[in-house]
Amino acid sequence: LNKAKGFHIFQKALSKFVLKNKNWRAIAVGTEPRRKILPNKNILELGEASNKKVLNLISDSKITVACSCWNEPLGRLPIESSSRGSFPIVSKKGGLTETLSNKFSILKNNNSNELLKKIEYLFNNPSKLLKLQKKVFVNFKLSLKSTTKELDYIRLSLIKK
Repeated sequence: LNKAKGFHIFQKALSKFVLKNKNWRAIAVGTEPRRKILPNKNILELGEASNKKVLNLISDSKITVACSCWNEPLGRLPIESSSRGSFPIVSKKGGLTETLSNKFSILKNNNSNELLKKIEYLFNNPSKLLKLQKKVFVNFKLSLKSTTKELDYIRLSLIKK
């Protein structure tokens, strides 16, 4: 939970959103031993969690956010979110956008105002959010089955040579 991961952007946007929408919760998972960003009472911070717990949280979430400020090598959050039908919103840093097929998922300016506007839009348009959730799930191309099939094809083509 640091500035490189964009936690300050997430925290500012989501704390405003949760104050106006009491039936929604903002949850953050992670730790930071050199933490400089103070906790916010409007965001539930779970600290370190097992991958199984994180995947269960994602499965229960309508929206997930990774507004990283550094060039993430590969964005696990959009992959894990898409595979579970949670709509990912990400910055256009590093590999976060590689797995996405929907441009609405990407924060062009990666700031709290833009993130808040996207979340408010989705909140105010639940049928649009559901449509986007279904779209990321249906268009998800990195399932274990499809990836294994592709790797088997490559392996077989190398063996035949």
